Amino acid sequence: EVMNASLAGQQEKLDESFAKQQERLDASFAEQQKRMEESLSVLSGLTNMEFDTEKMEAILSEQHKALTASLGGQEDKLSAGFGDVRRDINDLQNNLSEKVHAESVKVYRNMQDYLKEQDHHDADEALLAKKYKTLKIFGIFNVLLTIINIAICAFFLLLIL
Repeated sequence: EVMNASLAGQQEKLDESFAKQQERLDASFAEQQKRMEESLSVLSGLTNMEFDTEKMEAILSEQHKALTASLGGQEDKLSAGFGDVRRDINDLQNNLSEKVHAESVKVYRNMQDYLKEQDHHDADEALLAKKYKTLKIFGIFNVLLTIINIAICAFFLLLIL
């Protein structure tokens, strides 16, 4: 139950981290889409007018630089976000590893205790078997003596009669 609660907490943290990353990406995408629309409106406006190629190259170069800067910033943010996620996963893995080790130690100790108890039980069983064998021999001897005694009593009864 403790492990499930810990896992649930870690899962919630990871979900929150992924949600934040998704929001950042959505905002970045919206910003880039807006810039592209601006570029397209500038280009469509230029086609209706007389324009020179130098002016067009300057506008496109400026838009390209803005997009490249925006993408570079988003890449850094994503790298940082994934680093956080990687760190959270490593922490979760270490936490689980520690808990699994602790449970394994408990199981090992319980098995040792069980085996010791089983050995003690086997020794008691062997002792009881030995005592039963001795008792069985005395019982058989007693039955034989009783049969001999009855036979002798019957013989003397027959002699007297």
